Amino acid sequence: MAYQMTTDDFNSWDQYIQGLHQQEDLKLPTKYEELFDVNETDYLIFREGVYAGLSPMQVVDQLGSAIPDSLAMGFQTNFTSAYYRKVVAISKTLLDTNKTADLDNFVTEQMRNLHYSRSLNLFGWLRNAANSTGKYALTWGTNLLSVKIPLKNSGTTSITTFVDGKQRPLSYSAFDLLTNALASQTSDSGNIIEVNDDFDNDLMLITSYNNKVPAFEIAEVSERPDTADRSENYFVHGAKCDLLLTNFIGYKAAVQAGETTVSQTSASNNWDSSWFVIRKSDAKRYWRMFKMKGYEYYDTEINKANESINHFSYDSYSSGVLSPLGFVGSLGDNSTITT
Repeated sequence: MAYQMTTDDFNSWDQYIQGLHQQEDLKLPTKYEELFDVNETDYLIFREGVYAGLSPMQVVDQLGSAIPDSLAMGFQTNFTSAYYRKVVAISKTLLDTNKTADLDNFVTEQMRNLHYSRSLNLFGWLRNAANSTGKYALTWGTNLLSVKIPLKNSGTTSITTFVDGKQRPLSYSAFDLLTNALASQTSDSGNIIEVNDDFDNDLMLITSYNNKVPAFEIAEVSERPDTADRSENYFVHGAKCDLLLTNFIGYKAAVQAGETTVSQTSASNNWDSSWFVIRKSDAKRYWRMFKMKGYEYYDTEINKANESINHFSYDSYSSGVLSPLGFVGSLGDNSTITT
């Protein structure tokens, strides 16, 4: 009679795999902490909002009364957590013939896959900036890339990015146009957007590796990746602004996320040419990721039918943009947006 995988066998491998989980620290890249805010939640669906800023304080007499003011609710966004699950079978043959090396790589790769998938989804807001899935908060409803962007956290006042709507490729002049648009934004009470001392640079240029040459020049960076370096993200501080080169906003990521079926050489491929300028202090307030409590986690089970161990990964989260403040960009393909 053929040898059957036993519960003892399973428990032994399960303990080993759980040990791998404890050893690995495959969290979101720490540089993401300068881009968006990550929170935990117990709620599957909830609404998050922003408040309009207060007006400056006024001079009163020594015994004068305090001047009344109030916070008003601005833009609001619904967040609905999605569930992500994957299972990979690890055969008994692999367990028997290679006790550590391949199994380590097997489990680690599945853990990396979970965090890769998070990055793919989080940057979806930039990949879809010119269509219906890349909009600001519910109470505005405008695409992230449009001719006019909101001036404040509520109301209908707008500022113009590119007057003619032409989506300019990345260049010094186009970069200055968009940073000028950012500088025009204010709070609802007209307060100037303050410089945030938490960052060496409060501005960040985000684009794909296809734009690396002009990006290096504009950001005025001294450190540059090797030609062969095509990692998921390359982050560097520049003299003029910080720079994030990421393929997660490019064409290949759009294909993986099921957002397009056009070819990479198609005129409709604007992912590889797109670029964005964000104010990091605003991004930290308004670019949100909400993780369901208890996730991420991993599990294993024995499959006696085919003598294998099933390794499961689970995740649940939502993400979105709460406010128009601090986000501008261009498709970079010389197309024209009229709305």
